[in-house]
Amino acid sequence: MTQTIKAVAPTEVTPFDENVFVEPSQPSAKGSASVGSTATSTTAALKPQFPASSRNNDTLEIPSLDFAYLYSELGVQRLNAIHDYLWIAGRPMPPRPLHYQRAASRGLVPVEKMDLHLVWDEKTLHLKPMPLYLLNHGFWIDYLICKDNCACATGESTPTTAKTADTNAVRVVCEERQLYECALGFLLSYAALIQYPSDFHIAQDAHLIPETVTWVQWVKLVSQLLDKKTAGTSTSDIGLAS
Repeated sequence: MTQTIKAVAPTEVTPFDENVFVEPSQPSAKGSASVGSTATSTTAALKPQFPASSRNNDTLEIPSLDFAYLYSELGVQRLNAIHDYLWIAGRPMPPRPLHYQRAASRGLVPVEKMDLHLVWDEKTLHLKPMPLYLLNHGFWIDYLICKDNCACATGESTPTTAKTADTNAVRVVCEERQLYECALGFLLSYAALIQYPSDFHIAQDAHLIPETVTWVQWVKLVSQLLDKKTAGTSTSDIGLAS
């Protein structure tokens, strides 16, 4: 049966504003090298926010900020491959906050593979620490936002397509949109994990979020994440019951 190609509207907005990490007494984030600043969006300035090295099979390499590397950091291709069977593991719902995980006597284990984030058992919850670059507004603009006349809008062929609810159709997804959806789902998972000041302190003590982020900034970030109308993403799709 012939498949039809459906184009989707390109992502138009970043999930948070450039000034979300600026305190009221501080000037605009423009020109600042702090978290969330547009000034840190250049490749050279972003380098310290990425791992010191990356593994390509058995070879260590310097990370390059291209799609292949970013997808290896943010992609969940292994989960996508078994998506139809994930219902066996639990109900799709936002993860419970960190204070609940502690009350359930679960240890918080850092993992760097995105497709291991939120994997849990009775005693352990695996969590990918928040990369600093995902709190960088300029990074989202340069690497995660659809460009003008991208395949999402024009319907032109791209390296990857995604299934829609219509089994006879696929939607065209540009490289930026693939990364955007993975990164946004990750941010939303932390919006669920860190709801209270107690969760925030647990996350900082476990080095899950950058130590430079304050509680006031976190509240602003989560408020904007939940307020922004981000196409096709639901907080019910960011994890399995834990």
